[in-house]
Amino acid sequence: MNEVETHGFVIISGPPGSGKSAIAYHAAFLLEKNHAFKIFPVETLLEIRRYILPNTKQVFLIDDVVGKYTVDESRIQQWKNEETFIKQTITSCSYKKVIFTCRSYIYNTGFCSKLNALPRHCDLLTRELKLNLDERKLICYRYNVPELTDRILMMYDFLPLLCSSFSKQEKTTSIFKNPYKLLNEEMIKTKEKSDIAYLAIAFLVLKDNSIQSKILNLQNTEITELLKDLCIECGFKYHPLSPVLLQALCDLIGTYVRETKDGFACIHDNLFQNLSFIVGSHVIHCLLKYGSSRFLANRLQLASIQEEHDELVIMVEPEQEEIYFQRLLLDIRNGYHSHVFTGKQMKFSRFRTKLLIFLESLKAEDLICDQNESTPLHVVSEKGYADLVFKLFQLSKEHINLQDKNKRTPLFMACLGCHNKVIQTLLALDNSSLHFANKEDLTPFDIASINDDVSTLTILHRYGAKVNRKDEKINRTALQRACDNGSYNAVTFLLTKNANVKHKDSNGLKAIHIACSKGHLKIVELLLNHDKNMINECDTTGKTPFLPLVKAINKI
Repeated sequence: MNEVETHGFVIISGPPGSGKSAIAYHAAFLLEKNHAFKIFPVETLLEIRRYILPNTKQVFLIDDVVGKYTVDESRIQQWKNEETFIKQTITSCSYKKVIFTCRSYIYNTGFCSKLNALPRHCDLLTRELKLNLDERKLICYRYNVPELTDRILMMYDFLPLLCSSFSKQEKTTSIFKNPYKLLNEEMIKTKEKSDIAYLAIAFLVLKDNSIQSKILNLQNTEITELLKDLCIECGFKYHPLSPVLLQALCDLIGTYVRETKDGFACIHDNLFQNLSFIVGSHVIHCLLKYGSSRFLANRLQLASIQEEHDELVIMVEPEQEEIYFQRLLLDIRNGYHSHVFTGKQMKFSRFRTKLLIFLESLKAEDLICDQNESTPLHVVSEKGYADLVFKLFQLSKEHINLQDKNKRTPLFMACLGCHNKVIQTLLALDNSSLHFANKEDLTPFDIASINDDVSTLTILHRYGAKVNRKDEKINRTALQRACDNGSYNAVTFLLTKNANVKHKDSNGLKAIHIACSKGHLKIVELLLNHDKNMINECDTTGKTPFLPLVKAINKI
């Protein structure tokens, strides 16, 4: 209002749905109420010339003054043709006011550089004009929106549009977190009217929300090929040069994009989740060719397996499955198996059955280690996929005893996850790794003791695991580790297998000392029932467990 009253020639820019028009009209109504101005909503600058009246207080409003989804060059030319008229009639006359609205992307695209007679700019993305938390709460209250968390309230700059949509039709607060219906309508129009903006967003999706500016140069043949394929799939007749795409990303800053240290990313993860679902669903072939293995693992699902899925999951249709699985095989060959075998679909047996068919085409040399020296067998063992364990063992038998950079074997990984079916399968195939220790000198039996997993302990013991093995770091047994972790069931099991209760670790502590110091009263009772004289056992300093027990109880 200060700008309008002082200068009278103002443009309001902001993202779609941020309240530009509401603010413009509110300002006009205040001019009407307080200063007797007459309001004239018009569509073009030519209409201002047509409706202007001498000696009359008038305020003209034009929404999306130079285009809504792309800069309309004919409107820019109109403006240039009327620049002298604007300067003489509007900027020099206190009786005439003009308020324009313009999307941030359109304003950034070249609005300023193409015109000489520029209005005063009010940017709704600046700190001074951006909606704060209290203002957002008040808007929601006006629209009878149920209480939302502060995080959700601050998530999108188009909160006013979300509130309006909620009051008219949605009636569910989920729209405030995942407004994909509104964004989908916006993306459809953006694709129709401004292909370069749509391509910039699609490119961001293909690069999994992280674009480095340096890759957008004319010499990058990979990016040139990507853009060519992307334009073909989108139905565009030409593909832009990389610098043009770089400029489009810059223009989208504040609307969908933010600057990072070395490039661009989406404003926040939720917005990217929604945009990647909307855009990614229409560029599935490019996704399968250029998308990151992590994105494919977490965001795609086969329609044919007919399983439940999140609302923002991209569906792969049956005719696309061959390409999809060939991409998974390529990721495995390139050492990205951790993404492939931990994907969201892996939990579905029907998906794994389909995957097994394609795994038949792999050879032993295809199953390489990743950067952590982990094999595919490590990953599926940790996840508990027994059906894949046998197939991967068949493909590369020596992987069953390989250790990753933390010296963990597939058997160790299976014990971490308490996957007994996998444990039994691995031991039946080759039990050589039963006594292999990890970097901390812990064996699978130690891990099962810490996890309080009696069923795993039983299996490992049956195959010959050593109950009283001591690690080389602090000289502890599985019993002492179970006492330290409060693993009551494991302690019970170990006592039945003649675990050595008298053994001292490198700190001179026996099992009873450790249990007392941690305040595990039930385990203390269990040990005393096994041997009541333990309460008088001394450590290397001559202390009994009694004092540590009292201290532990006081803490509890």
